[in-house]
Amino acid sequence: MDSESSQEKREAKRVSQEIDSYLKEEARKLDPKNHIHVLLLGPGDAGKSTVLKQLIMQNGGFKEQERKDHTDTIQKQMLSAARIIIQFVTTSQSLWDSKETEEAAHYITNTQIDLNNTLSADILRAMLYITQSNYARQVLLECDEYGIPDTCKQYFTNAATILNPSYIATDEDILLARRKTEKMSETILPIDGKSWHFIDVSGQKDKRNRWATYMQKNIQGVVYVLSCAAYNQVLEEERELNRVVDAHKLFVSILESPILKLSSVVVMFNKFDLLDEKIKNYPIKKYLLDYPGEQDKNSYLTWLIKLFQKAAQDKKVEMSVFKTTATDKNLMLKVLGSVRNFIVAHNISDVGLA
Repeated sequence: MDSESSQEKREAKRVSQEIDSYLKEEARKLDPKNHIHVLLLGPGDAGKSTVLKQLIMQNGGFKEQERKDHTDTIQKQMLSAARIIIQFVTTSQSLWDSKETEEAAHYITNTQIDLNNTLSADILRAMLYITQSNYARQVLLECDEYGIPDTCKQYFTNAATILNPSYIATDEDILLARRKTEKMSETILPIDGKSWHFIDVSGQKDKRNRWATYMQKNIQGVVYVLSCAAYNQVLEEERELNRVVDAHKLFVSILESPILKLSSVVVMFNKFDLLDEKIKNYPIKKYLLDYPGEQDKNSYLTWLIKLFQKAAQDKKVEMSVFKTTATDKNLMLKVLGSVRNFIVAHNISDVGLA
């Protein structure tokens, strides 16, 4: 009898401890000190979503359905590029490399393609002919001029693999994928015992008026991403406005926001890897009339970073600078670790993140 009573007490104690442990864990999850909210801001096509993909890859990776969704995005990105190439050939009244490629172009042009569904095997096969044509190589040499994402060069190189109906997107291909962020997304990742909430909003000019809604949240950090290689490009929505000029104006407006009231900000000068090739072909002073320096990557970046630093200093906001290639896994592993440390360090006194 005593043995049974003792056993019941031990079981009751075990259950009680499990309940206490569960309640403590739930309380920890709900404690605001264990939740860090970070806004990813910047103009469109700067690489914010790629930064977010790197964060996901470093903390658990992509699920199977997410890879399938990215596969669809990549193939449709290639379809868009293939259509531009077909238009180029049609407009220039040129002849295709072969009868098969001509038939493939005709098939893509005259087939009604439902972009809400995955692309058919026949469309993928026709696209492969276009990607392997001489005109594809010619157009891809001037991606900016034709509005084709520079990442399509890599996709076209691997077209035989990517346009296979059984293809599933790899991490490397997912990082290169481009899709406009049309609405806010919040990604929650467990990092170092805390829940990090990364809020990605659309950087397109006509969507920026929605940012105020997300700025009103309890934000502990802001990461501003711009493409330092976009100096020879203009906004889709405003063809007279240079993308780097727009990025600077937008940054100043964020610093002046009465809602955010920033004391610190992380700025990523992204697409650093594209500058070498850009500077060979596009004179900086032709596109940035205020640029006083030489046709040199380091001179240009030094000038651009100082421009942003001055804006931050004028508003008494501490700014942490990173020159980044968001598609570089090893570089971003180091950068994002430093970014998290910077954000935590600037919130210890306010929200007890230590």
